[in-house]
Amino acid sequence: MIFDKNWNCITGEQLMERIKEKEIIVFGASPRNDGIFRVTGAQGIRCIYDNDPKKWGTVTDGLTILQPETDANAVILTAVEAYRQIVPQFAELGYEETYYFMREELYEKRYKGYISFYMQAKREYRFDSRIKNAKVFHVVLDDKFFLPVVDLIERAFCMEEHLFLVYGFNGPNHDDKYGNWKKYLELSEKYGNVMIIDSQYNLRGTDCAALLETCRPILRDCGKILFHGEWLDPVIREFFAESENKKRIRQKGIWIPWSGSVGTDRQNEQNIEEALKYCKVIASSDDFTYDRLCRYVRMPEHVRFGNGFSYAWITDRPKPHRKGRNILLGQSCFWENYNLESLRALAKFKTQIDVWCITSYGEADCVEAVKKEGENIFGDRFHAMDAFLPYPQFVAFLNRMDAAVYGMEIAYSFDTLYLLFWLKKKVYLKKGSEAAGMMQSLGFCPSDFYRIADESIEEVFYNPAEEDNYKASEREFDRDRKISQWRELFDLDVERLRADR
Repeated sequence: MIFDKNWNCITGEQLMERIKEKEIIVFGASPRNDGIFRVTGAQGIRCIYDNDPKKWGTVTDGLTILQPETDANAVILTAVEAYRQIVPQFAELGYEETYYFMREELYEKRYKGYISFYMQAKREYRFDSRIKNAKVFHVVLDDKFFLPVVDLIERAFCMEEHLFLVYGFNGPNHDDKYGNWKKYLELSEKYGNVMIIDSQYNLRGTDCAALLETCRPILRDCGKILFHGEWLDPVIREFFAESENKKRIRQKGIWIPWSGSVGTDRQNEQNIEEALKYCKVIASSDDFTYDRLCRYVRMPEHVRFGNGFSYAWITDRPKPHRKGRNILLGQSCFWENYNLESLRALAKFKTQIDVWCITSYGEADCVEAVKKEGENIFGDRFHAMDAFLPYPQFVAFLNRMDAAVYGMEIAYSFDTLYLLFWLKKKVYLKKGSEAAGMMQSLGFCPSDFYRIADESIEEVFYNPAEEDNYKASEREFDRDRKISQWRELFDLDVERLRADR
């Protein structure tokens, strides 16, 4: 596939028509240049530019490799896939006409939705002059929790008072599988209250640090800075770790940890150490998670906010399904979920149950191993869910399950567990694990994973705690209660709070 500077797809014939009688320079000495040569026939190509000094002066494919320099009359063709690095370099060198050769597989896997929504539309997502009375500055990943929060704000609060700094664009929410992007556009057009920091792909070559600089006056004047989760990317972390912004965090920062492994997850240690642990308020609803956080993270004095709020998305309760023998295997394919152990624990029922595993979310090698083992044990009774399910379909899918077996030991999947209990499903967790401890601290009664080996098929699907678990989960799906909980958070006068730890 061939793209022009504005990331519009063109044919080889269109390219040749555009560049005929122009001086052509290929950027990057790469085997992928074969694609360029097939289209151009190597006609009119003057040389190859490359950033590696060791290659300068050598010859490849009959062309001399040179140090990149400005040439106002030249056209650049490249098959280099490090777009994030070369796009700003082309701009710096002053090349007005550039063309990118991209493998179709790469386009489909990584860039398709991103290019059509973000690049070809030529929209800038940044805070605009309409912002007057911002009270809550949300720092949030392009992830599944964005829409539940926005949906709640739109239902019960003043949207003009809320700003959203969205980072990690097209990362966890690759190709908009969570359906966030339409809402970014809607909010941007209606309120001008969304800024996207595209530091991961950045085909525009945007100076993300300079874009963040425009937030300083807003951070100074807003009432609170609300960090959703702990997965900050380096650009965001570095901005908030600066002394001026760290001062703001100490004054009015609120951190809502997401991960049950917070404090022990090496990927997030730097984010916590340099910025998040300085937040004036730690918003954690259950004692188990909060106490664990305090054990692992040495935080300055702070106030705990724990009124029971969560990210559970309010949805209409589906009708009870006709009971069968369907078992959900965790909720994703990460090694720490111990899905292989769960499969083996269920092996004695291999001719009596259907096992469903969500394989659209996880590590590739884990997905492969789980599929192999699942098919080996259960044959066509093992079902891999490779397609991502939007939230309503996900709820409907969970409703078709009769039990869920989680081999994980750390406290993950809070919201899915809430949903399963709300849908009156039996949930197995490892007795003594952090996951079981966390749910028990919230009033739930999970079944013991280790008892499966001694249970009959009838016992596996008998759920004596069904009603008690349902009652404990109702609070998470009570719309008025949830609005009240988040209102309390949004109305906190953070700067006047006295730290208690």
